[in-house]
Amino acid sequence: MEQYDAVIIGAGLAGLTCGLELAEKGQKVLLLEAEPVVGGRTSSYIDNGMKVESGFHRYIGFYSEMPKMLRKAGIQLNEIFTWEEKVEIRVRKKEKLITLGAAPLFGPKKTIMGILGNNELLPLRDKLSLVSFFLSGLKDLITNPKKLDACNIRDYARKHKVSEDAFHNVIIPFSTGLYFLPPERYSAYVFFGLLAPAIKRFYKMRIGAFLGGMTDVMCQPMAEAIEKKAVLSKQIIKSVSCTWTGKIT
Repeated sequence: MEQYDAVIIGAGLAGLTCGLELAEKGQKVLLLEAEPVVGGRTSSYIDNGMKVESGFHRYIGFYSEMPKMLRKAGIQLNEIFTWEEKVEIRVRKKEKLITLGAAPLFGPKKTIMGILGNNELLPLRDKLSLVSFFLSGLKDLITNPKKLDACNIRDYARKHKVSEDAFHNVIIPFSTGLYFLPPERYSAYVFFGLLAPAIKRFYKMRIGAFLGGMTDVMCQPMAEAIEKKAVLSKQIIKSVSCTWTGKIT
């Protein structure tokens, strides 16, 4: 068997990132993937004629490491995202939507109107309970992360007296869309950890929606960028059941 400097199991986003970093350092990498497409939980593929996409198809603008990694693969954010200035939340048993601004710098009017509006579905009492919840969570993330990790997000919201309507209408849609789990299944540390970069970069907050399937616009180009590195073998992704050739069929 040909010798490699590193063997990576799984061509999800973590495996692809690892492969890209190692390839740039001149390492010869074997990247193994059991599925016929790359991407893992951020993959997209065709199943019996139906397009299937997995993962949370949004990018939060205040993150800085992902753009650096994508640039190494020759991918520019503006080429794979369309930027959204607001998010809409469908409220259970209601026909109306909660509309919140999601870009303080790029869409300040929508951000202000989201805070001041939505009073029928999100009254002032609910808004204040959410403010206390988020500020306390970010503070505990910095000062007492172990305590935060010992509490799930449901219990943490109750501790800070978040109203049931605010919890169901805002926190559950946001968190479940990220983790695909009920709020009792993950810690408050995991939840607020996602928001930690916003402490210093909140002004860059905005939401990027992928312009296509994540395998097509992000993961496949990453794999192809790894494949182009001279230190790699021609077929970098192999598995027991299939061989990835650089094209998604």
